[in-house]
Amino acid sequence: MVDAAPLVGRERLELLTLEIGHDTAGRVEAELRGRGVAVVDTAYGAAATLTLATRDPARLADTVAEITAGAGELVPAGARWVDV
Repeated sequence: MVDAAPLVGRERLELLTLEIGHDTAGRVEAELRGRGVAVVDTAYGAAATLTLATRDPARLADTVAEITAGAGELVPAGARWVDV
């Protein structure tokens, strides 16, 4: 029944990438996940590139700066809609 179907909300999250060295990728990813950051992809090439999703890019930038001692730079990578 359509009347009994639950309503699902949609929320737009900003996607950002973070390129880091292979030597720190595991630690940085674990710390981000431990702080509740959504890591939606990790790609390995010349460096490790984490794709992160957030409602608050400024707050995420502060978190990344703290974890990477200011060395991590976030690069905008679009947006994604998720069900909430």
